Amino acid sequence: MRWHPKGYGGKRRPAEMVRRDGWRDHGVFVVAVDDPRLTWPERELVRQLGERLYGRRIIAERTHTLNAINAGIAKRESVTIDGAVAEGKRQAEKIVAEARRQAEAITSNMNKRRDAINKEVEAREGALAALNAKIDAAKAEVRRVLTAA
Repeated sequence: MRWHPKGYGGKRRPAEMVRRDGWRDHGVFVVAVDDPRLTWPERELVRQLGERLYGRRIIAERTHTLNAINAGIAKRESVTIDGAVAEGKRQAEKIVAEARRQAEAITSNMNKRRDAINKEVEAREGALAALNAKIDAAKAEVRRVLTAA
């Protein structure tokens, strides 16, 4: 003889079993956005689906509704996150500065090469002009000799 209606009293089914039965029997899918069994893309998909269907989650930092203990935890996490963001910014700034230095060095080398090439071109143009002058003089000499003969 039972003292409680079916489903009340006695042993409670584990949440995972309820989720599994809900999926198998009714096609209802229940998953936590931070379920460790999911990969990052899968968690992101779950988050996007939840936001699309039900709107954004209420996050403690925005609502300020946490009790004192949770507020302390959130503050510590925020400080940790802020420190990580600051460190990331410092590393990014170092990388950008190094990239700029390398770009300046490459630009300087290219300008030096361009100047050297321009000097070489000017020298060859001068030599070509001298050869053209000699050719013109030789042509004039040939004409003079031919007209004299």
